[in-house]
Amino acid sequence: MASTPDNLLEEAYALLDRNNLSGALERFRQINQHDPNNAEVWLMTGAIEGEMGASDSAIEHIQQALSIDPQYVEAYLTLAHLHQASGRPAAAIEACKAALDIDAEDSELWTLLSGLNGAVGDLEPAIACAEKALSIDPNSSQAKINLANALIGAGDPARAVSLYRQAIESSPQHRQTCIGLLGYAQLLSGDAATAVTTLRQAIELNPGSPQQHEHLGVALIAVGHHAQALVQFNSAFSTTPSDALRLHIATALEEMGDAVRALEQLKSQEPQAADATLMRARRAAILHRRGDNDAAENLIAPLLDAQTPNADTLLTFARICHRSKRCEHALSLLDDAIESSAQTAEQRSALLFARGRLHDRQGDYADAFSSWQQAHEYDSMPYDADAYIHYVDHLITESEQLETQPLAHTQSSNIKMIFIVGMPRSGSSLIEQILASHPSVRAAGEARGIFDCVDALQQQYGEGAYPRCLNDLSASDIGALQALYFARIDSSDSSITHITDKMPHNFQHLALVHRLFPDAAIIHCARNPLDTCLSCYAQHFSGYHGYTRTLESLGNHYRQYERLISFYRDQMALPMMELWYEDLVNNLEPLARELVKHCGLQWHDACLSYYQNPSSVRTASYDQVTQPVYSDSVERWRHYAPYLSGLRSALDIPE
Repeated sequence: MASTPDNLLEEAYALLDRNNLSGALERFRQINQHDPNNAEVWLMTGAIEGEMGASDSAIEHIQQALSIDPQYVEAYLTLAHLHQASGRPAAAIEACKAALDIDAEDSELWTLLSGLNGAVGDLEPAIACAEKALSIDPNSSQAKINLANALIGAGDPARAVSLYRQAIESSPQHRQTCIGLLGYAQLLSGDAATAVTTLRQAIELNPGSPQQHEHLGVALIAVGHHAQALVQFNSAFSTTPSDALRLHIATALEEMGDAVRALEQLKSQEPQAADATLMRARRAAILHRRGDNDAAENLIAPLLDAQTPNADTLLTFARICHRSKRCEHALSLLDDAIESSAQTAEQRSALLFARGRLHDRQGDYADAFSSWQQAHEYDSMPYDADAYIHYVDHLITESEQLETQPLAHTQSSNIKMIFIVGMPRSGSSLIEQILASHPSVRAAGEARGIFDCVDALQQQYGEGAYPRCLNDLSASDIGALQALYFARIDSSDSSITHITDKMPHNFQHLALVHRLFPDAAIIHCARNPLDTCLSCYAQHFSGYHGYTRTLESLGNHYRQYERLISFYRDQMALPMMELWYEDLVNNLEPLARELVKHCGLQWHDACLSYYQNPSSVRTASYDQVTQPVYSDSVERWRHYAPYLSGLRSALDIPE
C-alpha cells in the first residue's frame, strides 16, 4: 500500500495509541514533507517532541502550526504547556492569553492560566482566572486546586480547605497530591487538631515528603505534642536541612524544657537573611523566658527597625517593653502587624492576645477585652459543651464502680510523683516553681503521660470501658502503664527524689493517677472562678483548649471541673491538698511550708525564692512566676465586670 499522507496519518495515530512515540514522530515528519501546510501535523510533531524532551524543536514546530492557522486554540494550549515545562512562565502566560482571545469560554485554558499566574506569585489574577474556569465548569477539580493554592498565598486558608476537600471528593486521583495541601490549609486556618490527622494520612501516602513532616510537626506543636513534633522535624531535617527547620526544632526543645539545646540550634553559622531574623527573635524569646531580659532586649532592638517586624519579634517585645517604658511603641507596632495581610490566622490571634495584655497592663480594660474578643475569632478549636457534660457524667458513673483500695504493686521508679491539678490559670505554675526550687525536686512541666495511659487503656479495653477497666488491671499492667508514663519524663538525675507534673487537666483522671501512683502527692489548685475564667479567656493557649473561646463555654467547663474535683475529693476520698491562690498570695511562707511537708520533703529556704529558679518556665504564667508573689491578679475580674454577665450566668454567680 502506497504511503499516502492519509495512510501515514492513520499509522501515526495507531502508533500513538500503542505509546510508540518515535514511530509516530517519524510518520508525522514524513507527512510534513508531503504536506507542509497541515497545521494539525505540525502540532502533533511538536507535541511528541515535547514529550520526548526536545522542547526547543517542539516549540518551533508548534509555532509553525500557528503560522498556518493563527486561530488554532489547541496549538496555543500545547505551546503554553511546553513553555511551562521549560521554565518560561511569562511565555506560557502569553500563549494562554492568545488562546483565550480566540475562545474565552475554554475552562481548561482559564485553569492553566490560573496555575501559571499562581506559580509566579500573581495571586489576584490567579484567583480571578480560577474563578472564571469554575464559572464555566463548576466540576473542574484542577481549577479548585489552583484556586485553593492561590487563596493560601492570599491569606484565606479557610476557603482553601473547602476547595481541597471538594477536589478530593470529586476526583479521588487528586487525593495523594491534595491531602497534604488540605492539612496545611487546616493548620493555617487554626484547626491544628484536624490538621494533625490529615497530615498523618498525607505522610502515609507520601512518607518521603520532608515538607509534610515539617507541617505535621508545626501542627503537633500547636496542640501541645512537643516530643512528637521533634520527631517530625528531625525526620525532615535529616533529608533537607534548613534554618527554618532549626527554628522548629528549637521551638520543640524549648517547649520540652531543654532551653540550652534550643539556643544551640539557633546559632546557625550562616543563616539566610529572613531566617536569621526569625532565629534572633526566637533566641530573644527563650532568653526572656529564662529571665535574661537584658540579653533579650539587645537581640530585639535592631529587629524593631525593620519595615515589618515579624510576629515572633513583636510578641517578645510586647512581653518586655514595659522595662524600657515603650508599651505605646509596642502597641503601635502590634496594630500595624495585626492589619497586615502577611499574618496567618494563628499569628494574628497571638498578636491580638498580646495587644490585649498590654492594654490590660496600662489599665485600658475596654480595649483589652475587645482585643481578646477579636483574638478568639481566629480560634477554630472545637468545643462541644453538651459532649463534655456527658463525658464528665461517664467518668463519675464509671468511677463509682471502682474498688476503693488500689491494687498493691511495686512502682517502676523510685521517684515520688507530685501531681498539680486544677483549672488552668489557677496558680499551678506558682506551686510548681515553689516545689521545683527545692534541690530534690524536678519540674516536668505539663507532662502528657497520664493522657498517654488513658489512650492506651481505651485502645485495649474500648473507649466506653474507661475508667471502670481500672478494676481489671494486674500488677504487670500497672507496671507497663507506669513505664509508659515515665517514658515522657527525665528521671535520670540521681539527686532528684520528687518530680512535679502540672498538667492541669489531669484533674479528669485522678482515679487513674491514684491507681498508678498511690503514694503520689496530689495538689489541687483553686482560685476565684471569675478570675480563673477571665484569665483563661485572656490567654493565648496552644493545644486542646477550645472551651476558652467564649466566657459562657468557660463557665460551663468550670462547672464540670468542680463536679469532678468534688467527686474525687468527697465521694472517692482521694487524698489531696487544696491550695487557694488567694491564700497563697496572702500567706506565702506558712502555706509553702505546709505544701513542702505534704509532698514528703524537708523544708528548704530556696522554696521562698522560687522566682530566682533558673529553670525555664514553659507555660502561660512564666511572667508572674519569675518575680516575687504579687496580689495584682486577686479579684482582677472587677476591672472587667461590665463584660462578665454571661460568665456569671454560666457559673451561677449572681450579679
